[in-house]
Amino acid sequence: GRAVRPRRPQLLCAARRRAPVHKIAGRCVQRTATAVGAAVLLALYERLGEAHAMLNHKDEAQAAFTHMLEAAHSAGDRPAESRALCQLSIIQGWLNRLDQARSTGNSALHIAQKAGDSQVLALAHFNLGHLDVITGNLSPARRHLEQAVQLARSANAYNVLARSLQNQAYLATFTSSYAEAEQFAQAAVEAAKSGRNALAVSGACFALGHAQVELGHYAQARRTLHAGVDYAEESGESHYLAKLLNTLGFLHQELGDAESALHWDKQALAACRRAGVDRNWEAECYTLLNLASDELLAGRIQTASAYRQEGGGVLESVQRRAARGINPSHLGG
Repeated sequence: GRAVRPRRPQLLCAARRRAPVHKIAGRCVQRTATAVGAAVLLALYERLGEAHAMLNHKDEAQAAFTHMLEAAHSAGDRPAESRALCQLSIIQGWLNRLDQARSTGNSALHIAQKAGDSQVLALAHFNLGHLDVITGNLSPARRHLEQAVQLARSANAYNVLARSLQNQAYLATFTSSYAEAEQFAQAAVEAAKSGRNALAVSGACFALGHAQVELGHYAQARRTLHAGVDYAEESGESHYLAKLLNTLGFLHQELGDAESALHWDKQALAACRRAGVDRNWEAECYTLLNLASDELLAGRIQTASAYRQEGGGVLESVQRRAARGINPSHLGG
């Protein structure tokens, strides 16, 4: 197994301008931290953290959300405190600090329950559901994600809705229920477009394209995956870009087109190693193994062996970093 262009609507107008937001917001925070009200400061830290997360700057995102947490606690803003904890938990999960992410996520849910805010509760349940997905706790994952979807729909929290549906698609994929996964992922794409969030759009396109490849809907999968790549490249979103490109490689290998698969997998490897963003180790590992498969199909045995050896080295590095194994579909986003 492998790891893993419709017409562009104008939903990315805001996201397209978002790439420099981390610099703009950072300067605003530095200049106005002592002069603005708590609500403005919280909004700046939250936007700064979101921008860094979209750009796959994990340490910078963590720092911004930590500042947001401190400001929310000082202001007595419980919903903002819970949102900051949720975002910190998500970043901790990306960094494979899973025990810490779980503890932080539980604190976020506890505060959200006291605050009684549907949007914050939806985010807290999504985060814990996502943690359960990536750690293989599928029954509690379903319960958390079902609650997140219900709460997000009632509150019109489209970004949380999209990411919750995306994770429900992953759960369906794990049981080879690809038609169900396609339905969840298609709903995630629509919700993400309504929420105008590049990270959610790219992730939903990844989940949908993966399900469509598994179903043999290759023309649809090609359109979906190219759309996701377009969104990611226009907005600067970096967390899902390598996965989208890698899945394009998967698609072309399924079609028996080894050279096109090789092209897309090389693009995925370049995205994993792009300067200025944190490396996506899991995607890099599987991309190297996919490149080995591509070269093997093309009859280039020595090159395939070199890619496989390099991928094995990255796998060892990832396993040292994490207390868990890697999901075979690397659906950890």
